[in-house]
Amino acid sequence: MLTGVTVGESPEWLRRRLEDAGMRAISNVVDITNYVMLLTGQPLHAFDLDRLAGPRVVVRRADENEPIVTLDGVERTLGPDVLAICDAERPAVIAGVFGAEFAEVTDATRDVFLEAATFAGPNILATSWGLGLRTESSRRFEKGLPPELPAVAIAIACRMLVDLAGATLVPGLLDVGEGDGAPVTITLRHARIAQILGMPVDPSESARILRSLGCEVEEGDESHAVTVPYWRTRDLEREIDLVEEVGRHAGLDDIPEEPIRLAAHARRTPAQQVRARLERRAADLGYSEVITMSFVPEADADRLRLAPGDPKRDVVRLANPLSEEVAVMRRSLVPGLLRAAARNQAHQIPAGRLFEVGRTYAPRAGGLADEREWITGVAFGTPPRDHWRVAPAVPDFFTAKGVVQALAHSVGVRVTEVPAENTYGHPGRQAALMNRDVRVGWVGEIHPLVAKDFDVDGPCAVWGLDVGALVEARSSLRPEFQPLLSVPASTRDLALVVSDAVSAGDVLVVARSAGGRLVRDVTLFDRYDGDPLPPGKVSLALRFTIADPERTLTDDEIAAPVNKVRKRLEREFDAELRG
Repeated sequence: MLTGVTVGESPEWLRRRLEDAGMRAISNVVDITNYVMLLTGQPLHAFDLDRLAGPRVVVRRADENEPIVTLDGVERTLGPDVLAICDAERPAVIAGVFGAEFAEVTDATRDVFLEAATFAGPNILATSWGLGLRTESSRRFEKGLPPELPAVAIAIACRMLVDLAGATLVPGLLDVGEGDGAPVTITLRHARIAQILGMPVDPSESARILRSLGCEVEEGDESHAVTVPYWRTRDLEREIDLVEEVGRHAGLDDIPEEPIRLAAHARRTPAQQVRARLERRAADLGYSEVITMSFVPEADADRLRLAPGDPKRDVVRLANPLSEEVAVMRRSLVPGLLRAAARNQAHQIPAGRLFEVGRTYAPRAGGLADEREWITGVAFGTPPRDHWRVAPAVPDFFTAKGVVQALAHSVGVRVTEVPAENTYGHPGRQAALMNRDVRVGWVGEIHPLVAKDFDVDGPCAVWGLDVGALVEARSSLRPEFQPLLSVPASTRDLALVVSDAVSAGDVLVVARSAGGRLVRDVTLFDRYDGDPLPPGKVSLALRFTIADPERTLTDDEIAAPVNKVRKRLEREFDAELRG
């Protein structure tokens, strides 16, 4: 405590030093506490002693919904998780963060109560985040301060208040609490310095360097016993920390250059191998890798036009989001890629191809998120015409399907397409990707209204593969090697008329399964509707590649699987042979 304080303007040198440090000069008492904080790193708080109730200072947890009006004039509500420094009746300081308005030092103050303390950094961080209030004081306490520092800061502040504010120091210091115990002593081996730095350092030189940093050094033939000063106990904890200090002061530029000799024995896991191969293949196909935020706005679900009860609306929420734009964890990589596409178009890149490998997060019982790793790509926009005779390649479903099939094939997984109905996909231009009975991905064109909501101009095609599902599919399959055909393969075309409600993907799935071993591939090469077909009908043209690796087939043997497929399609889809 200090009595007879004269509150007024600080000397010019003190005001100038505070202003140079980015702080505003207020009064000599307040300026001294700020100056000592900048000098030592220890925050202080000065109270008007006459405005405190009762002869007690109580450090306690705040009561539920306990109010406090802080120095900025804002009333805040505290809770039991907030530490408060109080007088006999109410909180006078949010510990480590901000003081109360009623106990501040004013021009009428004559007696000052000066307080300095050490607080647990995580608690101060939680308090400042919870209240939305970060101060110069809280920033220092969040990182942790030595328990020996308050007494040093108090002594300097008292000396300055006596000299600059005419105060009289009341004898005695109330010191509550204990430090961390005995000073830390670390053994520093001379041989270890040479081994780590790659050059010898004279023991007397290393001792000189450490003493200049405030350490006490007991020199020895093989090692030094180094006692660390209290202000360095948080960063000088081990022998390697001392070696770093010695090397930094001895001169890192003097370390001789020698090739590093290390034997690497690490191997990639199967999942890492699959991921690396997918990344390389996507880059080979003309896609550029991007990294987008895992924290996304909850409004993405509306932009993707998800139904109200869609499970994908269930998200993992952040406890303390920075803003509403980063409030939840992403359920899909698609929104981030669409935002990246829009950002590129805003910077005069009208078209491009982007991909990302990242995790998605879904809620799971037990508090942890269900994390899945995906590789997802987007081709967007209409590229400029490079030549007057060549039309630009516009992103569409078939181009994206070719890309995703090439990616899956690069890791030894065969995928087939089945109809899908994602709300953000263009109706009739999307498909789920299956490996046997397991869904491993999705491909399709983005619905124009969804692209518009994400500010993407032009057509947009997206594909995605579940990396974990590919790893499982790959591990369950043995490598299959097909020899080159030594006999000619034959092709046959089959045009069938079906209802326009029938999916071409379903037709291909049935055709491939019904063809038998001689049918090596079935592709859709034409789709037609209009005259002379009746309304509601469409013609699908299939091309069969038929071969036996061991011999040349006869015409009847080639026709047999085609007829078998035709009968199966007639039975399942009411198909008719086109005349």
